Amino acid sequence: MRSSYLGNRDEAGCEDSASTGRWEYEARGAFKAFEDDCQGEVERLFQEYHSGGQQRVTVKTGKIEISLDFKLMTSRVGVIL
Repeated sequence: MRSSYLGNRDEAGCEDSASTGRWEYEARGAFKAFEDDCQGEVERLFQEYHSGGQQRVTVKTGKIEISLDFKLMTSRVGVIL
C-alpha cells in the first residue's frame, strides 16, 4: 500500500502545494489506485489512525474488499464482490 501524489513539480522535482494524493494498493506485483469511490475514505481512515484510530481496516473499492494495515503500510486484496 502506498500514497502517491499527482500534481505539478518544480524544477527540483518537488511537488507543489496544489498536489493531490492518491492511495494505491498492491495486487499481483503491481500498484493500482483505489477507485475514486473510496480515495477519501482511505485518507480519512489513515488520518484517524494517526490520531489513535484503528491500525487495521477493510475498505471496498470497485468490486473488491481490501484489508489495510496502516502501521505496516500493507494491503491484502480479499473478497471479489
